[in-house]
Order: sequence, then C-alpha cells, then structure tokens
Amino acid sequence: MSELQSDEPTFDNDEYVEEVESEEITEANEPSDLATDSDEEHEENPIDSEKQVNQDAINKRISQKHFEAEQAKREAAEYKRKLDEYEAQNRQQAPQVMERPDPFDDDYDTKIAAYEESIKNNARYEYGQNVQNQYAQQQQAEQQRKQGEEINKKAQIYTERAKAFGIDTQELQQAGQLVTSYGLSEDVAMHILDDEQGALITKHLAANYNDAEKILSMPPIQAALYIERAIKPKLAALKPRKTNAPPPATKVNGGGGDKDAGKYNYIGNAKFE
Repeated sequence: MSELQSDEPTFDNDEYVEEVESEEITEANEPSDLATDSDEEHEENPIDSEKQVNQDAINKRISQKHFEAEQAKREAAEYKRKLDEYEAQNRQQAPQVMERPDPFDDDYDTKIAAYEESIKNNARYEYGQNVQNQYAQQQQAEQQRKQGEEINKKAQIYTERAKAFGIDTQELQQAGQLVTSYGLSEDVAMHILDDEQGALITKHLAANYNDAEKILSMPPIQAALYIERAIKPKLAALKPRKTNAPPPATKVNGGGGDKDAGKYNYIGNAKFE
C-alpha cells in the first residue's frame, strides 16, 4: 500500500447528498413552535375589533359632517369672493361723466354729443349695478331662508326627541339658553342639534360646565369626537327608566268585603223558628 494512501474511511457522495436532502425535507415538514407562538400573538380579540369598527364608524360620520359644514362655508366664501371681484372690476371700469363743454368752444357740437353719451353710459352702468346688487341680495336672502328652514326642521326634530327623553319644552329651553351663553361655536351647536341624543347632550352640558369648558377650547371636529367618546357614555343616567310592571287598574270590580264578617261567631248552628 502506498504511504500517501489515507487510513480515513471513504464516503459515497451520492449517499451523502441523499441523506442531507432527507434531513432538510424532514425539518421543513415539522411544525415550528415559533410560528405557533407568532400566530397566537397576532390573533385578534373580537371585542377589540368590534370596538375599533364602531369607533371608525363614529369617526367617519363626524368627519363627513365636518366636511359638509366646511364645504358649505367654502362655497359661501367663494360666492362672496366672486361677487366682490365683480364689483371691484365694475368700479374700475365705471364710465365717467365728462365735464359739460363750453358753448363757445369751436367743436362744441362734438363735445356736447360726447358729454350726453357719457351720461347715458353712466346711467346704464348704474342701472346694471343696481340690478346686480338686487340679484345678489335676493340670492343671499334665499340662501338664508333655506338655511333657516333647515335649522327649524332640525330644531323641531330636536324638540320631539327631547320629549321622548322626558325633557319638557321649558326645561329644554332653559338648558339651551345656558349652553348657548357658554359661547359654543356654530359648528358644535349644529352638531348637537343634529345628534339623536342632542337634547340629552344639552342637558348634560348645562349641568356640567367642566365638559362644556373643554369643548370650548377644542376645534369643531375634536369637540365632536369628545362628545362621542366622553359625554355620550354619561347620558344613560339622564334617560327615563323603563319598567315592565303593568299599568295600575283604572276600574276595580267586586263588592268589597262582608261588612258583617266577624259578627255572630257563636250562632252559626242556631235555628230560629
């Protein structure tokens, strides 16, 4: 045997490769404890999921109302801007009335004709301005009328809901006047007026100035969120309690007790001839 020949055992390459591949496949098929733990950690709590869904719905509704209010403001501001711009342009382009020419001027006839034309142009301009101003005033009055009708409709629904909560008209008016005196913004006031529990919110704020003070320091959308999250959970105590007891009877039947009961206890078996 040659001295360079090694005494170490030899391996078959094909058998070694098959063994390694078999081990890798076995390890891959075995379930991993880490994967199980990860699945358990990421499993969602159904209660938390439901709360998140409800909160997302509340946030979406408040954002929609805030968007609609802001959109109405933007449209009103844009309309006013265009009107101011139109009036400014017309003022700059307003035709001026020329000075009356001197009768002794050589070109008097030409100048007097131009003078009269300038008077007509100025009159036409003034008439157009008056028509435009009247139209703008009518549009503004119509917009205010529609807004007033919408507010009155909401106020009527607001009052009807208050009665369902056991709040009479006088109590609601007193609470509303007190809350109004706090200086709530128009957006927050309209949010309360439009809410299904608006009357209860008003009653709560009238009796709890601390909550009202917090709302005063917030932007409208944050105030709306605060009402949903912090104030509405407290309103249950203000709602009328319901009972399953039947209503009292309005009519009592029967002749009542025997007025002679207890008398003549010892003559029950007596005979009278």
